Amino acid sequence: SMNTLEFQVVGTFQTFSKDYDARAIRIPLEAVQSLVDATGANVAVLELLDTASTHAVALDLQSLYASEGFELYRWDELDPFYDQTVTLYQQQFGFLIAVILLLIVLGVGTAISMSVYERGAEFGTLRALGTHDGSIGMLILLESLYLGTVGASVGVLIGNLLALLISSIGIPMPPPPNSDLSYVALIRSSFLVSLAAFTVGAIAPFLAALAPVRRSLRLSIVAALQRGI
Repeated sequence: SMNTLEFQVVGTFQTFSKDYDARAIRIPLEAVQSLVDATGANVAVLELLDTASTHAVALDLQSLYASEGFELYRWDELDPFYDQTVTLYQQQFGFLIAVILLLIVLGVGTAISMSVYERGAEFGTLRALGTHDGSIGMLILLESLYLGTVGASVGVLIGNLLALLISSIGIPMPPPPNSDLSYVALIRSSFLVSLAAFTVGAIAPFLAALAPVRRSLRLSIVAALQRGI
């Protein structure tokens, strides 16, 4: 049957979901129980300060109240759309990262190939003086690793400084789909991301130098010396 109560509006709230805002109201529990003529509640929602604690808290609550007949559901179980969206974005960004890494390796490989080619006479002279091919190859690889390490260190440092600067200013973003609230985007500094960027920057020149070193050492000493003429 229909039932009504009078309420005094004491405030409004807004979320990122227009559909939720169009249908949701917040009233005291006692008023709800009076409207539906009930004395209990069928659902209790627990809000945590840290989302990362969800699984740990869920396990603790499950062990405490499972024997009493309560059913426990995490938010990610009730909303699979979130995990699906995260998986989709991870695959998209993973593909973009792979393409960017390939471009980095190709670009570094081109620069190293030109450097090795221009220094062909130098390497030919070393070989003519009796230097072992392995020593020359190790010299080039170590130089590439050193340059990559220095470049990666400078790049990570500049990138984090720019992230801090941009975050202090903020990036105004329009409201996302199905929302009326705009927001200010920030760039989050992450140690793991910085470490991954440093590793790629340091290792990429080393890997890119393998093929040019192999081609350079395959040349005869005479052909290598002719490059200096």
